[in-house]
Amino acid sequence: MNVHVMPLGDVVAHEGTPECVCGPGDEVVQINSAAAQVGMIFHHYALQPCTEWEVFPGA
Repeated sequence: MNVHVMPLGDVVAHEGTPECVCGPGDEVVQINSAAAQVGMIFHHYALQPCTEWEVFPGA
C-alpha cells in the first residue's frame, strides 16, 4: 500500500501520485522480520509554509 502525505492549502494543487509537481520524496516501508517491502510513503513538499497536512491513499 502506498500513502501520500500532502500539505493542505498550498499554492499548488498536489496530485496523489509520485509524479506530483513538487517532486515528493519516498520512503520504503518494510516488515521488521523480513526484508519484504509492504508499501511506500510519499512526502510531498509545500511551496509555502504549511501547518496542516493530510494522508491520502495512493496508487
